[in-house]
Amino acid sequence: MRFEVGKEVGSERLREHLLSRIDAIAAEMIGKFSATDTQERIYAQKYAEAKVVMSGGEPGPFIAAGAKLADKSPNAVALEIIAKHDEVQTKIGIIEARRVRAKAGVRNAKDTDVSAVGKTWLEMLRTTV
Repeated sequence: MRFEVGKEVGSERLREHLLSRIDAIAAEMIGKFSATDTQERIYAQKYAEAKVVMSGGEPGPFIAAGAKLADKSPNAVALEIIAKHDEVQTKIGIIEARRVRAKAGVRNAKDTDVSAVGKTWLEMLRTTV
């Protein structure tokens, strides 16, 4: 679908198209951080073990094995796991915030500006976080 900047040609249709593209691109960007169900369970287990270790508890099997393999303390391994988890959650949050702002920008744009505003936000969404 091709629309020209500054033209009032089907602005509502263009607006709907851009809103759907914004959702699709955001989902694609978030998908880069997705995992399979099995991987999710393993990550959840590692994260739970890391929280226990950081609270002064004994390391579980993932933390203990990771510490032994990396020749690090269980606390160091736990910190790495928590940091990686927080980094991924932050990136997903940034993408979601951009998605919401992009959709609001497209919805609130004047009919003659929809194309330009949409293009700007689509580029912003594609920017690496």
